[in-house]
Amino acid sequence: MSTLFRSGLLAAAMACATLPGTALAAGPRLAIAPVKDDAGGAVRRQLDAALCGVRECLPEALSGPKLDLARARKLGAAGSLVASVWREKKGKVLSAALFTTGATPVKSWKLPLGQDGRLGQAGLDQLARDVAGFLPPTAARPAPPPAAATPKPAPPAAAP
Repeated sequence: MSTLFRSGLLAAAMACATLPGTALAAGPRLAIAPVKDDAGGAVRRQLDAALCGVRECLPEALSGPKLDLARARKLGAAGSLVASVWREKKGKVLSAALFTTGATPVKSWKLPLGQDGRLGQAGLDQLARDVAGFLPPTAARPAPPPAAATPKPAPPAAAP
C-alpha cells in the first residue's frame, strides 16, 4: 500500500472520528419529554445531566402540545422518558416512565423530591441504572490516533 494512500486513509478516518455526534450516534438515543410541573426546570436539568452525558439525547423529539412517542421513534429515539412532578402526603415526587417500542412503559418510577424540588442522588442514580438496562450507554469517544509520523526514506540499496 503506498504511503500516500495510507496517509489519505488516516486523514479520512481522523476526519470522521472528529465529526460532532459521530461517536454517540452509534448507540441508542433517548428522547426526554419536558417534565410537567417542574418549577424552574431543576429536575429536567438533573435528568439531562445524568442521562445525556452517556448517550445521545434528542431534546426536541417530544416537545409539542401533545406527547407523540411515534414521532420520537421516527426521529431516531430508541427510548422516550416521560415524567411529571406531583404532590403526595409526604411531599413532592417525580413520576417517570420509559417507553421503548410500544405505548406501554417498560419501566416506571415514583421517586421522592427533596425540599429543594430536586431528586436525591440515590434516586437519580437508580433511574440512570435502570435506563441503562434498557438503553445501554454509548462507549466513550475513543482517543484520536497518534499523528502519522513522516516515513523514513529507505536506505540506498547496496551495490552488488
